[in-house]
Amino acid sequence: MTALTMLLVLASCGGENAGGAVSSGDPGGTDEPLVIKVGTQDYPGSPDEKIYNYFCDLVSERSEGKIEIAIYNQSQLGSESELLQQVMDGTLPGAAVGIGAFTRYTDLLSCIQLPFLVDSYELEYAAINSDIYQELLSEVGEQLGVTFGAFQDPGMRQIAMINKPINQLSDLSGAKIRCAENALIQDTISALGASPTAIAFTELYTALQNKVVDGEDINMSSIYTQHHDEVIGYVSLLNLYPYTGCYVFNTEFVESLPEGYWDIIYTAMKEAEELGLTQWIHEQEDVWAESIESNGVAINSVEDLSEFEEAVQSVYDKYTAVDARIGEFIDYVNSQK
Repeated sequence: MTALTMLLVLASCGGENAGGAVSSGDPGGTDEPLVIKVGTQDYPGSPDEKIYNYFCDLVSERSEGKIEIAIYNQSQLGSESELLQQVMDGTLPGAAVGIGAFTRYTDLLSCIQLPFLVDSYELEYAAINSDIYQELLSEVGEQLGVTFGAFQDPGMRQIAMINKPINQLSDLSGAKIRCAENALIQDTISALGASPTAIAFTELYTALQNKVVDGEDINMSSIYTQHHDEVIGYVSLLNLYPYTGCYVFNTEFVESLPEGYWDIIYTAMKEAEELGLTQWIHEQEDVWAESIESNGVAINSVEDLSEFEEAVQSVYDKYTAVDARIGEFIDYVNSQK
């Protein structure tokens, strides 16, 4: 069924798009809609799925059916790094990827994931749309040949453990913590006294079950959807960093679109972004937390983060040395708290 769906979508895009190259897809006077492929790693039932559906429906409605967004999820078109490379190369119009996907090219965008800096979704929404972060996005976009759209977040990252809660810094000492393969995040876990451990996410459930690791850097949505509440005992809420993701499109593709098309797409994305970060994520996290607790997992909030924040100062020193604007971004975020 998936293969048939992909063939139908590709066929509707015209000959050149069917071969994988990016074109405007302008129907050229025909009744055929412009079908824009967007690749993601997200799975059915993920917290971003509601955002994708809303975005796609809004674009179709406002374009009166002239534009259709075709979401290819579950890594059908590749991993995040592969999706980003395809967008840069112009073989894929768009993708939804995590900010971490850009670290192989630049550290400028990583500042939004500095530990304990952006600690709420409202603050994340303000930070993403701040002048300083938009300036960084523009620079990176020009460098890589991409245009940034809107952002989403499947949930702030917390620490989940098998055998104990995290209440103080010493509770992390020597613990093997599976975290994202991202230099900034690994630096953070190390600075907190734990040992960052690389394990494929698809193998993480088994690693927790067999106690290969002591815990994980994770969000509530992944615990819920991936059933990690069956193999962990505790979730400690630290709001360590946001798991920021973004839509990114090939700039030549964007510039080739018929007049007014990008405005429709961009406006729809931004509306979905606002709803996602200011409303939907809160509603969903309440549901996830209730379900996780009902399965016997204890959830605790770490009220005093001062010793955790002191421990990661070296991470701030490293990344503010990359570019003075990262320091400006930090100052902006702190001014909004």
